[in-house]
Amino acid sequence: MVWGDYKMQQGYQYPQQQFGAPPIRHPPEVESIISLLQISAILALVIGILEILWGVYSIVAWAIWTPWLFFPVGGVIEVVLGFISLIVYMNVNKIKGLTENGEYRKAKDDLFIWMILGFISGWIIVGILLLIAYIKFDEVLKPQYPPTPPPQQPYYPPPSIPPEQQQQYPQYQQQPPPPPPSS
Repeated sequence: MVWGDYKMQQGYQYPQQQFGAPPIRHPPEVESIISLLQISAILALVIGILEILWGVYSIVAWAIWTPWLFFPVGGVIEVVLGFISLIVYMNVNKIKGLTENGEYRKAKDDLFIWMILGFISGWIIVGILLLIAYIKFDEVLKPQYPPTPPPQQPYYPPPSIPPEQQQQYPQYQQQPPPPPPSS
């Protein structure tokens, strides 16, 4: 039995979009953050693979041609940095998922450590892209205030009319109630 079949037997609802439904749209700021996270994840993956391959090549070349010289510390460091880049790749994908689900605060908090590791292990470019995404989260997280209403005209009371020009209205007085009918 496949894991997906088990989930279906348990009544799990996949959070996928239904056929025929319109695509899920995000605000433009969120779309740019998602794009930056995708680009940095792809770069972290490529850089991680290249660093691992270069590190393994350095160690193998040392073992074949010059095993009596110093140990290839550079090769070991490249392999370690390559694995760190792969871990950055996996976590940036998780952060991208959080961003797509609207959990912006958690995504920004989780992004900080991977941004620093991206600077260290991703040839600086991954860290710069993650830093830009980190800064763009501020635009999304700032409180949205309603637009301020236009200024109103000041109130001026109507001009006073001199008493001789005022129209005189008859004064109505209330009549006393009629006496009750006598029986």
